[in-house]
Amino acid sequence: MKNAANALLNRVEFPVLLAGLVIAAGLWGFEELMEMARATTPHAFDTEILLAFRQAGRPDSPIGPMWLQGAMRDITSLGSGSVLVLIVTAVIVYLLLIRRPATALFIFVAVAGGQM
Repeated sequence: MKNAANALLNRVEFPVLLAGLVIAAGLWGFEELMEMARATTPHAFDTEILLAFRQAGRPDSPIGPMWLQGAMRDITSLGSGSVLVLIVTAVIVYLLLIRRPATALFIFVAVAGGQM
């Protein structure tokens, strides 16, 4: 059994094994959360989280400046400039990290040109 494990480790690179482990752990965590949500009613927990982002004693008034409220509403709806900026920035940073500056510049110019 030990020889089979060593043979597998020699054939498969460590990052691939680590990625598989991370994916498996994420799926397991998601399954545990779903099981907990089905077993209990999370209403009290949800209410506590929602009220944490409201002014004390005034649940109709969210905390933070108006621009933050608008940005959070946009992120929730997934269809605004805030979400576009976050995704495009992540893509450009990724492309720069893998040393593809021409592609990163192309993405930036395409998105900036599309916004005009």
